[in-house]
Amino acid sequence: MQFALAVVLVLVLVPSAAQARPRLAAGTALGLSQSKLDSNDDASHTIGLFARIGITPRLATGLELQQFRTESESGVSLRTWTLPLVVELSDNRHWVPTVVAAAGLDHQSEPFDSGAHGHHLEGGLGLEYRADGGLTIGADARIGTRTMESDVVFDPSTAGPEMGGGGVVFLVPNHLSEGEYRSLRLTLGIRF
Repeated sequence: MQFALAVVLVLVLVPSAAQARPRLAAGTALGLSQSKLDSNDDASHTIGLFARIGITPRLATGLELQQFRTESESGVSLRTWTLPLVVELSDNRHWVPTVVAAAGLDHQSEPFDSGAHGHHLEGGLGLEYRADGGLTIGADARIGTRTMESDVVFDPSTAGPEMGGGGVVFLVPNHLSEGEYRSLRLTLGIRF
């Protein structure tokens, strides 16, 4: 039974010999992310980079780097590194639906503190448009869970100076919260 399973995995995961070079993609991503714990606050804006390499004609892996926008006065830096596994659900040349499963590391740095480290698991669905010249535009939605090992305690009284006057005030979390989160991303990249 184990031998049969190994044979099936080899046939599914090993690229065909006719594929002389791996498929590569790289680009940038803009998005929104919001944890369930911080659902009363605005979603955090994110910016990131990604690189992807094809393992088989329909399976790819890579690396995603993402930075969260925080309040400028906070001095906090929030970053994640993610290793995705992307499965393409169609042979269509231009419109490609995808399923993503990913795991990664989280880092939160504070100006006068060692910060916090954690890890996350996430999954989601996406859709990419691939032009003939290699340009790729995509969108995906993911749900994940985060665990922080050395959690920084968030104290709202030290979140920053009081804002007076009129106008709209946006409150974005200056920390990575444990538990469930959701994210949306738009990507722009090139395939070669």
